[in-house]
Amino acid sequence: MRMRFVAVAALAALLPLPLLALTPQDRAPKGSPYTLATCIVSGKALPEKPFILVYSNDKDPIDDGREIRFCCGTCAATFQKDPKPYLSKIDAAMVEQQLAHFPAGNCPVMADEPLPDPRGPEAKDADNIIVGNQLVRVCCGKCVRKVKGDPERFMRGAERAIIKAQSKDYPLSTCPISGKPIEGAGHEFVIASRLVRTCCPDCETAVRADPLPTFAKIDAAAKAKSDSAPAGASKPSTPTAPKAPAQEPAGKSTPAGSGS
Repeated sequence: MRMRFVAVAALAALLPLPLLALTPQDRAPKGSPYTLATCIVSGKALPEKPFILVYSNDKDPIDDGREIRFCCGTCAATFQKDPKPYLSKIDAAMVEQQLAHFPAGNCPVMADEPLPDPRGPEAKDADNIIVGNQLVRVCCGKCVRKVKGDPERFMRGAERAIIKAQSKDYPLSTCPISGKPIEGAGHEFVIASRLVRTCCPDCETAVRADPLPTFAKIDAAAKAKSDSAPAGASKPSTPTAPKAPAQEPAGKSTPAGSGS
């Protein structure tokens, strides 16, 4: 036992200190898996088996627990030395990626406040924030503070709106993992503002391990469906969220200029 301890200690002494903190995670990630195709540090395409970090920051509940993928452990260690600039780059890329699929609707905090069209020229006039790798859109900084107070609630609210908006035109009738036919809504969930349906929870786990091939299958099916539509037939509608329920007590709304 002593010899084993000495060997491990000797190996640890050879490793840079930042890498020692990047041991296998003892917590599950919150929200969506990482859906960018490249390492935010090196800019390289992620390998088949990327280095996965569940980021911990108990001072910021929006970022705490989010999954980030790197091309190697060295890039993960570089990220850990100064996460803030890398998180800003990740957020900007994810906002850009997800606005294309996010449903139009109102602010989830100020329920009577419409948000700019997520695919329009004023899309970024809203406060577009990433919570657990999932886009959440609100109308102002005061509402951002509300989201920070209960990020899980608003992330799940966004996912419910996405499922409702994207269900009608979901193009796949088979599971993207097993290839089995999907009965009804099947097993449905949201990754990065996109509805995904599988035949079972095990296939959801496979999608989360590598989401981009599933996104490619959904996009290809949507294009094939659109291309095969008769001339003049209506195209799949732009996702539109139902009017958000007020988060304040019934009959009470927080004015835009008042404190939180």
